Amino acid sequence: MNSPYLFIPVSIVVAVLIYWFVFRKKKQILPPLTSGLTIPETMIRHPRTDGGDWFTTNPVAEELRPIIGQIIIDALTEMIAAAHYHNPSWTRYLNTQDYRVFFIPPMATNMDGSPALLIQGVQSAGTVINTEGQDMTVQPLMVLPEQANWEFRDYLKNSVHNEGEHMIERMNNYAIYLSFTGANDSHPHWSAPPPIGGEAA
Repeated sequence: MNSPYLFIPVSIVVAVLIYWFVFRKKKQILPPLTSGLTIPETMIRHPRTDGGDWFTTNPVAEELRPIIGQIIIDALTEMIAAAHYHNPSWTRYLNTQDYRVFFIPPMATNMDGSPALLIQGVQSAGTVINTEGQDMTVQPLMVLPEQANWEFRDYLKNSVHNEGEHMIERMNNYAIYLSFTGANDSHPHWSAPPPIGGEAA
């Protein structure tokens, strides 16, 4: 005959385990999401002139830091202008400083020698984590492959632009964000705004 007193401690253990796996994980700042990626606990912060920052796992030569920072700012500026032109009601993530960029060690190499990540086994130029669900208090983070000598600068600019699109979509319209995932993720999502007196492409 089973004792009712044994059931109480077992219930407590189960409750504790559920709390640990569900609530404790939700409180982590950088939880692994569908991308399967996590950000290293220790990284080097590089401030940008727009008030934002970018992070690497390895030191970056002093003369390269402002160059990389400006590439990030320029890519985000162009991306925000295009996205906001097509979506004038959007109010979130309209400043480049909102976007935090994390460079982690590459997991693969493209044919031209540029670094790549592996997202669920698929070779990719980058990804965004912290995007699940519609909680706008959770900040999405851009994750890109770190470069050895930072020579692939056009690749870097395109990667920042493309992943930035996912971030601004996630923070303004979750349905649109989801519509540009998977097989529908063909960049750019938004064409550049027209020059003064012209028409959008």
